Amino acid sequence: MAVSRKSVTPSQQVPQSIAEVEAILGRIGELTATLKENAAAVEAHIAILREREVAQRAPLDAEVARLETQVRDYCNAHRAELTNGGRSKSVRLATGTVSWRKGRMRVRLSSAEDDVLTALRAAKLTRFIRVVEEVDKAEMLRQPAQAARVPGVEIIEASETITIETNG
Repeated sequence: MAVSRKSVTPSQQVPQSIAEVEAILGRIGELTATLKENAAAVEAHIAILREREVAQRAPLDAEVARLETQVRDYCNAHRAELTNGGRSKSVRLATGTVSWRKGRMRVRLSSAEDDVLTALRAAKLTRFIRVVEEVDKAEMLRQPAQAARVPGVEIIEASETITIETNG
């Protein structure tokens, strides 16, 4: 049931009997039910449109992925000429931009963490050890050359990705 609180202004008609109030309440109920039915119909229509969009999207997503792979393959094969021998990280084309971005370095432990902790202590590299007795990979990334010398620690260079943006 709809609850409405509005102040009555003199220009509004005021019911003169309980019967008129009941009739008005009945009309409010009918209108509220119609509003709810309309909202439900809109939601059902939206659900149908979403399902249709998902079905139509799948082949388009597959084609975009295939085309992006082709662009990446070409750009990787012709990177030197596209980037002036590596002087730029992106190339603007008539219909878009292709950019090479280096990811972040990370630390991967190839030995058990306890073994790496023992090796760090033996090498007097306790700055790579957190107080909670775990390997401080963030500190290792700040000093990767020294961290890589510790048995069981491997510094992995970040992989490179290509981003593609269209003008449209």
